[in-house]
Amino acid sequence: MAAHADETGSQHYDVLIRGGTVYTGTLDPPIKQDVGIVGDRIKAIGNLDVYADKIINATNCIVTPGFIDIHTHTDLAFLRMSKLKPQAFETPEWKGNHCYIHQGVTTVVTGNCGMGFTDTAKWLDQVNSFKFGTNVYHLMPHGAVRQELFGADQPQELSKNQLASFKSRISDEMEKGAIGLSTGLEYPPGSLASTDELIDLAKVVRRFGGIYTSHMRDESGKANVRGESGVISSIKEVIRIGDEAELPVQISHLKILLPFGTTNALQMIELIESARGKGLDITADQYPYDANSTTINYFLPDKIKTEVSVKPEYKTELGKEKLREAIKEVFRYFPPEKWIICEGEYAGENLKQIGSKRQQEPADIYVELVIREVAPLGIFFTQDMDFIKQLASHDYVFTASDGWTHPSAFGIKAHPRLFGTFIKKIRQFAMDEKIMNMTDVIRSMTSLPASKIGVKKRGMIVEGNYADIAVIDLNKIEAPATYEISEVFSLGVVYLFVNGIMEIENGKATENRGGRALKRSD
Repeated sequence: MAAHADETGSQHYDVLIRGGTVYTGTLDPPIKQDVGIVGDRIKAIGNLDVYADKIINATNCIVTPGFIDIHTHTDLAFLRMSKLKPQAFETPEWKGNHCYIHQGVTTVVTGNCGMGFTDTAKWLDQVNSFKFGTNVYHLMPHGAVRQELFGADQPQELSKNQLASFKSRISDEMEKGAIGLSTGLEYPPGSLASTDELIDLAKVVRRFGGIYTSHMRDESGKANVRGESGVISSIKEVIRIGDEAELPVQISHLKILLPFGTTNALQMIELIESARGKGLDITADQYPYDANSTTINYFLPDKIKTEVSVKPEYKTELGKEKLREAIKEVFRYFPPEKWIICEGEYAGENLKQIGSKRQQEPADIYVELVIREVAPLGIFFTQDMDFIKQLASHDYVFTASDGWTHPSAFGIKAHPRLFGTFIKKIRQFAMDEKIMNMTDVIRSMTSLPASKIGVKKRGMIVEGNYADIAVIDLNKIEAPATYEISEVFSLGVVYLFVNGIMEIENGKATENRGGRALKRSD
């Protein structure tokens, strides 16, 4: 529908958001303004004398661009669900991406950490086939494609022909609309990749104007053979890849994991800022929680683990004993009470609790779980909240959940970041603790990630941009999801528009869905 003048000469809009305090997503100070929507676009901003089919009173609310989550695993959840519970595809909370829209998120990026759909076109077509609740961009997942290309017997070093095949595949996926290449260098087979391999592949991505993102090789403060902490060495590797491939780079879920050693946030900040000062476009993303979540084989040495479990030789009696020895070493700095199991018969319990209940050592419980065909997900209290806050306040650190679409039919306990990341950051970091001001927090969720991945006409409230808009009541804002009770929608987003479609009205999902599958050129 186009705006048109009625008999009085006033413009007529589909939706008028009236009297809200508008944060444009930039550093511009917020100002009380009206926002007029026609179709899927922002038609006008200002003091509007207009008629509209729908008028929203946004007095005492803030109006922001829809949030962009640059780091999700929504596609990975779809891959798992297609095998486990196909009926979940029919649930409104699944197709509507409810855990995200209730946070004000209108766009998600998938394919992170080197995992997910290897066929960009197939995934984006699937998103469009059932009209998803949010827009979707996709990264090409390095590890998943490497597995697909070279099979079970993964090479440590690629031959010339293998590298050529990999580069050709990247070129194909970039042509299909992928926005870049992601790596998961703590997960097989990504952990096998040399820095030189990654540089060569990143150079292909550069030709298409894409980005390189990385779940780094080691996120801990543990000293390596050179006496340098793993996370510092890993940041240096990302910087080298960006420098030599000459493309923008993104550090996924920036953090320091146990053991911290002598590493601190300032060392990481200085390293990143030094690279930025030399002209490298290096940024990072982060969630405001002190626990991470992945499969429980994550903490094992590379020689033991596979992508989803452990190698067959570690499922024998002798192999199980080696697993016990390996995990007891981890327990020395990361005790079993800090491991929550997320799925199966022990969902919601930590390893110490399970051991006590079964009168077994936590190491025995761990071995029993990790040797399954697919090791269960866990939640791990591995971080220091002070470090998180020190990293959050920098304008090259974006807000991102590292989460996924989570229907209750999945049968897996969720990390609260799936339901609360964006609202928690506004509530805690801006409103309560004032670590950041509101303008900077909103910018970290909108225009900054939009600029990084080359999003066009989103991430800012500007005339002509797509109408991805959140109306938020700061008096009601709350992220009630906790580690104990995680599947609770965030509060405060009273209206949400995705491409002009109202997906939340008066705080409740409308079941109308406006999300689109987007390509690098969109």
